Amino acid sequence: MAILATDTFDRADSTDLGAVWDVVPGLTNCQIVGNRVRSGVANTDDIESYNGVTWPDDQYAQLTVAVLTGTDLQVGTAVRCSTTVASAYFGFAHTDTGGAMHYQLWRVVSGTFTLLGTDPTDPVVGDVVRTEAEGTTIRLQRNGTTLMQVTDTNLASGRAGVAFYAAVLANAEGDAWEGGNFATRSPMFRGA
Repeated sequence: MAILATDTFDRADSTDLGAVWDVVPGLTNCQIVGNRVRSGVANTDDIESYNGVTWPDDQYAQLTVAVLTGTDLQVGTAVRCSTTVASAYFGFAHTDTGGAMHYQLWRVVSGTFTLLGTDPTDPVVGDVVRTEAEGTTIRLQRNGTTLMQVTDTNLASGRAGVAFYAAVLANAEGDAWEGGNFATRSPMFRGA
């Protein structure tokens, strides 16, 4: 695997993530507060993609959970984000309105959201949430362990990014984002 882009969000508070980030059309923005990334608008799906590199079709995005407090929130990552319509795969640490904690993997295609899977693992601050798209295989990982894997053919390409939702903005924050591909290094040629 190769890292293609990173963002620590260590910059001034802003309602905009910066020039290398774009809001996925039809969804809403994220923001930076206290050197962390979080939802920009309460009670909305906020997904932004990184535009600073050319993304391969097979890609991953990961983020460290920095704040996970209260209910009705999600902290996570997105892959194959569209630049023209509300479409992406996204996985996240989630706390529902009743307080149940788990991980979920979703797909949004042209604004229609579909739950692809739920894992009962309780998320905690410090977890690294990773969403992967490799061919038609979509995975959600926590700290390097695959929680779920599905086959889906709806989205073949796009950008990697972040995904948030929060009824109270300060309750769901992330840090140390990374995106990359699944390329492997070629073995070095050794002459005789």
